[in-house]
Amino acid sequence: MFPKRTLRMLVVCLIALVLAFFLTHVHNIGIQRNIIHESTTTHLKNTKLIFEELQKLDIKMLSSTLEVIIQDPVLKKIYLEQDRDTLYEYAAPLFTVLKEQYDITHWYFIQPDGHTFLRMHDQALHGDEITRFTLWQAQDTKSAASGIELGKTAYALRVVKPYIADGKLIGYVELSKEIDHFLDILQGETDNDFVFVADKRYLDREKWASVKQTAGSEDNWDDMDRYVVVSDHAGQDQALECFSEENMQLGERGQTTFGEFRQGDTTFRCVGIDLIDAGDRQSGLLLSLIDMSDDLATTREYNQTIFIFSAAALILIALISLLVCTHYSFKDCF
Repeated sequence: MFPKRTLRMLVVCLIALVLAFFLTHVHNIGIQRNIIHESTTTHLKNTKLIFEELQKLDIKMLSSTLEVIIQDPVLKKIYLEQDRDTLYEYAAPLFTVLKEQYDITHWYFIQPDGHTFLRMHDQALHGDEITRFTLWQAQDTKSAASGIELGKTAYALRVVKPYIADGKLIGYVELSKEIDHFLDILQGETDNDFVFVADKRYLDREKWASVKQTAGSEDNWDDMDRYVVVSDHAGQDQALECFSEENMQLGERGQTTFGEFRQGDTTFRCVGIDLIDAGDRQSGLLLSLIDMSDDLATTREYNQTIFIFSAAALILIALISLLVCTHYSFKDCF
């Protein structure tokens, strides 16, 4: 007769293994979530650091360039003479160099009262009042001001400095550049896709349509009610699937993760950070699609390994119990 004590030990082992198998599965799910959470947190932290560093580098470049401009005696003399055409002709070659070598897209000469004297990037448009935070800060502090601002159709990084002659304020000079190139750098550093999404309240609908028509691209203004993708390295379909109106509102309230979605064999996680402009407004979001496929593949491989070993042990004990019971009798087993 087979010792019942031995069989009971086998049954206890079987039950314990089943319980351990279940707990291991639950634990593995927790590990998978932790891996995804840590990966997401690391990505957000790195994105913020890179984004802030890019701003610092470009502000430094714009400030240095602007300092050279405001110290040019010939340029200052022509400006004081209020000779707009001569000023444009004199500065045009330099502006061409700044555009080609440093991607500087805008150059303003602004009068002390805030009205535009000359736009180097749009000679015909002048005399309008500039209503931007960076200019207001420069006027209030009587010193240089800088920051990201949302224009009529895109985000730009601006630096404004007072224009001084013989100790007297004669106006302001501004250099700025659009920050779309930040997306290229971020993508190269992280291997993930990025988009800028802006609040439509701060954009100009007519100019938006005009820019899209000139560029020959689709007008995406109506894709969302309140927001619009202003710069896109993720593909419009991906961006819209991930960054819905609801998710944008969550981002406004400080949430940084907006869930996951699959496209083909790739799993993306949607995350974002606030875009705070020079006026301390949250005018939009820098959003990213993180490719989680490698992280998920690693956790799946780990889970599969644990599953195989646990299942093999479970089957082995079950077979031993079954063989023992059939060799003797089920009656003796229990």
